[in-house]
Amino acid sequence: MLLARDVCAYSKRRGALCAVLIKFMAAVRDGTGTPGEEPMNKVYDLSDGRRLMLYRENNRILVLITPLFKGQLPGIRHTDCLGQLFSTAFNGRIYYVYENLVHQIIFGNLDSPDTAVVLSPSASAAAFEGLALHAVEGQLRLFYQAKAADGLWELWMQDPWHVTVKACICRGGGQRADCRWYVHQGEHFLALDREDGHADVFVWHASEQGYVPWEAHILDARASGTRERELLKEALEASGTRERELEEALEASGTREKELEEALEASGTQVKELEEALKASGTQVKEAQAREASALAQLASARTQYEALAQTARKLQELGRHWRDKYWENSGKKLKG
Repeated sequence: MLLARDVCAYSKRRGALCAVLIKFMAAVRDGTGTPGEEPMNKVYDLSDGRRLMLYRENNRILVLITPLFKGQLPGIRHTDCLGQLFSTAFNGRIYYVYENLVHQIIFGNLDSPDTAVVLSPSASAAAFEGLALHAVEGQLRLFYQAKAADGLWELWMQDPWHVTVKACICRGGGQRADCRWYVHQGEHFLALDREDGHADVFVWHASEQGYVPWEAHILDARASGTRERELLKEALEASGTRERELEEALEASGTREKELEEALEASGTQVKELEEALKASGTQVKEAQAREASALAQLASARTQYEALAQTARKLQELGRHWRDKYWENSGKKLKG
């Protein structure tokens, strides 16, 4: 109630707005709303320390950011809200859904003025209730309940950005159930509480990207455990055969080791002979290196002489061009005279 009291102290002339805020904050604090409806008003803490309030008033969806300043009024987000406003924070943004005046379900976020119609009444589902946005393992999903043609309620999960990506989690019951989400031992659970006291429990199945009944999940886990035990037994039996094969291989390797030792002793004589041959070849290598050095020196001398002759030839060519140009120049002057 601290926030509402500060607002009232700010301006006594804004008594009507303060009364609305007091009622709004009390509803948020107590988790209550209009009788017969789920809480729809929420307060969000912003990264800069301010608070944002998203709430419904009649057919309007309003946004109010604190602290309030003189003359400040709530921002009007929509004017066609029939009810079922639900919002949540996801990846740093505030997303919301609501039912408009023609019973369509609208999805949007406060960072963008654009919205999308994600559900429309049809012959298979004339109305939608129990709207909720909930994140499961980093994925935001829209949950809703629809009354089928046979009068039974169905619980659906849908991707709000791709309306065709949806799945029916369960169906049954003459009245809408209450949904609760929770995490236990690293697994994500969804519980449906019905008016008759019966509760259906579902668990998130990562490989199927959806919720499956808890009983089916347990049976699947048991079946998987039985299969794992069978595989382990087969692996142990196979390892026994493999162990015998290894023992035989070790025995055979003992004989092979003796053969290798004899081969090493015989190779010792060959190593000595190779050493003597290398010593003899050392003298030949030195003589070859001396001949190579002499040839390189002769080659360097020939290269120097060639460069000198090439330079002399270039000078003679330049001198020839010079006297040729002089000749043609003098010949031209004589013709003109």
